[in-house]
Amino acid sequence: MQLTLAPGQLYEIAFVDAPPSQDPLATYLGPMAGAAQAEGAKGVASLAVTHIEHADFECQSVAIVAWPSPEVYAGFHGRDTWPTEVLMGRRAVPVQVEAETTINLSGEGRYEFAAFWMNRTNAALNLSYFETMGPLIKSAAPRPLTEWSVCAPEGPLATSPSRFNWLEWTGTPEARAAMFTSDEFKSSGYLRALALDRLATVMVTPST
Repeated sequence: MQLTLAPGQLYEIAFVDAPPSQDPLATYLGPMAGAAQAEGAKGVASLAVTHIEHADFECQSVAIVAWPSPEVYAGFHGRDTWPTEVLMGRRAVPVQVEAETTINLSGEGRYEFAAFWMNRTNAALNLSYFETMGPLIKSAAPRPLTEWSVCAPEGPLATSPSRFNWLEWTGTPEARAAMFTSDEFKSSGYLRALALDRLATVMVTPST
């Protein structure tokens, strides 16, 4: 699967508690998909969730949707009424990219969406955590797939983490697993717990 993200557009990374489909826009917005399409929204990709490592919500798929501009996104999501079936089991992170980025995904790759809600008082402790875990993280080799900024959320489905990453883990599965069973993690994991108010890490694979 190949997808290209362009500056100027706004993208929603939507976590949906429904299976992926051929139409990411319908997967995300259900009966409102037609109205969104009329506003210029389009589905970019649909990804299947392989497992959730940390999250306070359930999801079966991740739909990536593109809007022509932040203004169009805000206007659509600012409407007063939303069908109950859309409000249930859906949440999305609005993001933008600074430069055009082409992403290639393979069925054999290991991909993760990671959202962090930093604690205002203890956020610096996350740096201490990474300093301790540095060699193990290097061995597991997480590679950012793109650089994007989280936008101001609009509407009832939006959520706004402090940081939001899309990673490919290019090291071995054993190296990644070793991170979370290591003595270093056992002794420093509490630093991350103090640094974050919430954490969501969701592993995905290409679907359409």
